[in-house]
Amino acid sequence: MTAVSVPGVDPASRLRIVGPRLVPWLLALVAVTVAMAQTGVPALDLLRYGAYLVLGLALPGTLVLRSLVRQRRSLVEDAALGTVVGCVLELVSLVAATLLGVQHWLRVWPAAVIVVFAAVPRLRRHWRRLPGETTSALPRLWHWGVATASAVSAVGVVRLLGGYRLPPSDGSYYQDLLWHLGIVRSIERSIPPEIPQVSGELLRYHWFSHAQMAAGHLVSGAPDATIIMRLWPAAFTVLAILAAATLARELSGVWWTGPVAAWIIAVAGVAQILPVTAYVNALSLLSFSQTYVVAIALAAATLTARALRGERLGAGWVAVAGMLVLASGSKPTAVPMLVAGAAAVIVIGLLLDRSWIRPALVLLGIGAVILPVSSRLVSGSDSGSRISLFDFMEWVPLYHQLTGASFRPATGPILPEGVSDLSTRSVEVLALVLVTQFVPLAAVLASAVAFRHRSVRSDPAAWFMLGIIGSGLTVYLVLSHPALSQLYFLSLAVAFFGPVLAWGMAATVERVPGRPAVRAAVVVAGVAIGWSTAVLALHAAPVVPAGQEHSLEAWTRSILVPIGVVVAVVLVLGLVVLVLRRTGRLPAHVGVALLVTAAVLGAPMAASGPVVLDRLQTFVRQDPLLPGGGLPLPRGGGAALDWLQTNTPEDAVVATNRHCATGVQRAGCASLAFYVSGLGGRQVVLEGWGYTSLTGGLQVATRWPERLADNDALFTDPTAAGFARLRDEFGLGWLVADTSAGPVSPRITKFATPRFHAGTVTVYEIDSRAGR
Repeated sequence: MTAVSVPGVDPASRLRIVGPRLVPWLLALVAVTVAMAQTGVPALDLLRYGAYLVLGLALPGTLVLRSLVRQRRSLVEDAALGTVVGCVLELVSLVAATLLGVQHWLRVWPAAVIVVFAAVPRLRRHWRRLPGETTSALPRLWHWGVATASAVSAVGVVRLLGGYRLPPSDGSYYQDLLWHLGIVRSIERSIPPEIPQVSGELLRYHWFSHAQMAAGHLVSGAPDATIIMRLWPAAFTVLAILAAATLARELSGVWWTGPVAAWIIAVAGVAQILPVTAYVNALSLLSFSQTYVVAIALAAATLTARALRGERLGAGWVAVAGMLVLASGSKPTAVPMLVAGAAAVIVIGLLLDRSWIRPALVLLGIGAVILPVSSRLVSGSDSGSRISLFDFMEWVPLYHQLTGASFRPATGPILPEGVSDLSTRSVEVLALVLVTQFVPLAAVLASAVAFRHRSVRSDPAAWFMLGIIGSGLTVYLVLSHPALSQLYFLSLAVAFFGPVLAWGMAATVERVPGRPAVRAAVVVAGVAIGWSTAVLALHAAPVVPAGQEHSLEAWTRSILVPIGVVVAVVLVLGLVVLVLRRTGRLPAHVGVALLVTAAVLGAPMAASGPVVLDRLQTFVRQDPLLPGGGLPLPRGGGAALDWLQTNTPEDAVVATNRHCATGVQRAGCASLAFYVSGLGGRQVVLEGWGYTSLTGGLQVATRWPERLADNDALFTDPTAAGFARLRDEFGLGWLVADTSAGPVSPRITKFATPRFHAGTVTVYEIDSRAGR
């Protein structure tokens, strides 16, 4: 059951077709607009940013995509992929404009693309459907399914981040938000960007998602803080959902897999049937680079799947290459995983069909060129990784409860120290913890039954998907990182679960004989079975008694009982299906379709359903937003830093005595102060160094002790020579002094003039002749 292809129609008929399909998207837009208003986003900022997304990204990107790729899909699917192409073009334009010092003219590039495609006769055809051309008309239910998933997810993101008040205001901020904001504002000044908190040091981090936010500010004019804390996360969450729906239909050829994949990505996730929850979400709401790379990787995989299946991509490989470049600087996970998928196709192609090998080699070659360059320029992280089996267990509380081991990520032996002796108990603990982490992924195994069909086994796109997912799971198991960054390989693999699970579901459900209503009834029954089984399993799990939190036996019972319930239900269902099949009362393929639907949709919805309903209720009732947790600003800091951002030159360099996240400056504190570089938006001589490369931790001594001493002396023992030294080396022009971070000498006024004061924070402008 594929989407219907229809020829070109007259405008009136097109309106009758398109109009009803716009309704769910308009309702979704209204919902997101209301959520934005509830969290303090001005209507003008929302309007400006919305216009930028449509006219500055989606439209020019879609036109360019259509000029590169011959075969079109529906308008919304083309727009999803085209928006990613627009991001590629925007990054190139931003780099060029910044190197030329004209980044504030960035809005010219989308206008130029639109004008060229309107003026050049050969390019005008990409605006419209050509006479005689057919296109895939997606049913109304596709739009309702994907639009509602997008709205629920976007509203959830907005309300989550809405707990952090928009500047200028005092309050608490999750430190990563201010860190991201500092990077965005650094990119607005220069490329390659400097570390905002350490003047003169290049940022060795995957910053392309930040570049996208910076470009959005430069083009739309919406405040960059509003973009980061409200607009961008919602918009690119929706883009990731659209990309998942697009890939699902590309893989399956069945329209309804789009909404299924959209809901899996948006809220359903995977089945949580155990008393110990595991983190396996595709989208990390506070990791913007993860959200960004999901959309990019799914879009690149969509075009690659077309090529693997024999469609001549031609110039479309340029779009794929651009997407891989964009992905490489967004998160260092996507390109290796896509390359692994291509490698899997090559290996299987040697055995089954050598025609698969050529497009796989093209992707492999693109990745081989990109990876060495990106690893040196834009894929750096804050600390190194190493090979260590199951190191993710260091972040699982159950592991520490059962072993009593200390928290030592990425520092222990080949196995975590609590199970490294491989005693009988250690092996049991290891197995139990692995069960808790991977039982939620059982739906993948259930959908894998689709591979028993030759049509799937002989499809190179299937092996491509398996290579991607398998590589992500493998890296998660064998890589260690001090900040659990190996989790992002698993998260990206889970992002591909949505389209793959939907495809596996279609491969079974579509084989059920009869009318579409019969297959719909099978899906409803499967969802009901999966939901009720998951609820039964959760309630059947014995509660670990107080005082037995460290008992392996108690936890084993609590975990194995719900698994036993699921196994029992599957066996009973299988027996009933077998009996009914032998008596001729049940059509073929129904049993497998029920099992897959129960695992893919039903069981995950048991855990996510109440969460979604709670989100909707709090949104509709306009319940007060929960305050965002994080680190508090110094008293008066919001106003002082807003004054700094508004009244100083963009290239101003600032010194501050605030390095610790809270309290006075002291050894061993969490050096996560990103206030001046983030909210103040200015380059800092030395602020918090906890996230800088090679620091090795959040509570360690700085790598710049001499600079720290010179910097802090300006506040405690100011001298003409001290000011001259930092002015000559870094171009220092301003001070942000916070008395809650330590004593501030009144002698500062001999060298600097107070310009603004609020609470414990004073902004000084250094006198032009200070130290001369």
